[in-house]
Amino acid sequence: MAQQEENRDDGWDCTTKIGALKALKLSWPLDNFGDDIWVLSVDGVHFKTYEKRSSRLNLDPATFCCKHKCAGFNCEIGIALATSKVVWFNGPFESGTCNDVKIFAEKGLLAKLRALKKRAIGDGGYRGYPDCMSTPNVKCDIEEVRNFKSRARMRHERYNAMLKTFKILDDKFRSDKVRLQQAFEAVAVLCQCKMDLEAPLCDI
Repeated sequence: MAQQEENRDDGWDCTTKIGALKALKLSWPLDNFGDDIWVLSVDGVHFKTYEKRSSRLNLDPATFCCKHKCAGFNCEIGIALATSKVVWFNGPFESGTCNDVKIFAEKGLLAKLRALKKRAIGDGGYRGYPDCMSTPNVKCDIEEVRNFKSRARMRHERYNAMLKTFKILDDKFRSDKVRLQQAFEAVAVLCQCKMDLEAPLCDI
């Protein structure tokens, strides 16, 4: 038992050290994307977790994830449109309390985009912020714009799937939100290293 606890501590020590590279590997560009206006795609990714024990409730609505039908956390990710590089990540937040658009609107990214006069691409769940977020618009988008938005969202979905090739994020997470953030940051760093060494997710 003592050996198992020691191995577990060593594992989390390595996880923390890998995650510490986030400032190097997952940073917003210093030039704020230069003159580009459309700069990143944004999406949330949900991770399953176990229900907290409670003497009053079997289920905690604050953490309920509609996607997985169980307790979960939601993390916001932004990927630069011009490169296969994660430049923004935020979370985790309780899924039942913070959906994708609430995280975008209230947890920092909307304010940052407005301050920098930049815009992002997201799925239909991000409607309501046309000054900063462009969503699918079948009535107004010409074919080239519609295809570009679709490719940006598809690339983002592929990245979300890459995160969950790591078992720690694919299975129900057993520890607390602090540990999940450490695991998420470490995996995001490893995924970025993989993208830096191999072909991009896809050209958009």
